Amino acid sequence: KIDNTPTPAVVANLNWLCLKVLDPLRDKIGKPITISSGYRSQALNAVVGGVGNSQHSLGQAADILVTGMSVKDAFDFIVKKTAIPFDQVIYEFGQWIHISYDHSRAKQRGEKLIAKKVNGKTIYEKAA
Repeated sequence: KIDNTPTPAVVANLNWLCLKVLDPLRDKIGKPITISSGYRSQALNAVVGGVGNSQHSLGQAADILVTGMSVKDAFDFIVKKTAIPFDQVIYEFGQWIHISYDHSRAKQRGEKLIAKKVNGKTIYEKAA
């Protein structure tokens, strides 16, 4: 019973994410993309254990899987075979890909990261 209704600003961010990242990725990869987590209000984000400054809470991020591809292969395709202007792409725990876009930035950060659990804490390593 958590209100997860996006504000107009969040809807605008979601539209940018689809326009600049998700739709072009689907076209380039030629396979369906499943979004397992998209917008999360601050309350919902806290319940699922998301970080306080999650781009999900701004409507700027989605966690995805690509039909017919392993998570690693899809991650490698995104970082090595596309020029999609993502802010971050994170190979998370070998389970899904976090991808984001922040239209307020003049240039996306293009961060390529790998998230792992080490001694119960999440650590991020730069991907090649």
